[in-house]
Amino acid sequence: MIAPHCPPGLGPEELVKLDDESLSLPSDEVKPYLRERMTEEQMVAEIDAIGTLAAKRSDYGIYGMLGLQRDEQGYSCIYSGNSLLNWMHEHERRRMHLLKLALPSAGEQAEAARIRIKSRIAARKGRTHVTPDLHTAGSMYSGDIDQQSSTLCTAAVASDEAELLL
Repeated sequence: MIAPHCPPGLGPEELVKLDDESLSLPSDEVKPYLRERMTEEQMVAEIDAIGTLAAKRSDYGIYGMLGLQRDEQGYSCIYSGNSLLNWMHEHERRRMHLLKLALPSAGEQAEAARIRIKSRIAARKGRTHVTPDLHTAGSMYSGDIDQQSSTLCTAAVASDEAELLL
């Protein structure tokens, strides 16, 4: 599978081992398997690392020395362009596919965001519903609030302005 002259760091088992258990699982079982073992950030980081390794191989540019064979994609008579997928071994392409299957879908992300927003709103409502009791003993407003506020207002302004306020 690998040529004897493959440069170090570009081999087929640099990131994804051939005997990785997730590669042998069916697609419908891999989602819970990977979600139990990896966080979303770890999955994205591994996808990025596989892509970076493929880009390094592409920069090196010799399929035979890397043990790669051209992967015919699309119509064989039409050149469909170069892709980093061409620079991945089969088990790396499968691992990337499985990681992308295990990532949360847009619907799952929207539901998680909705739950987070609802919990923040509930927490905020819990804080705003707790209003200080202005009629408690020892408060500067003990007694009738309207009466005290009107006396505070008139005492704080000049006598000619007090007539306008009343």
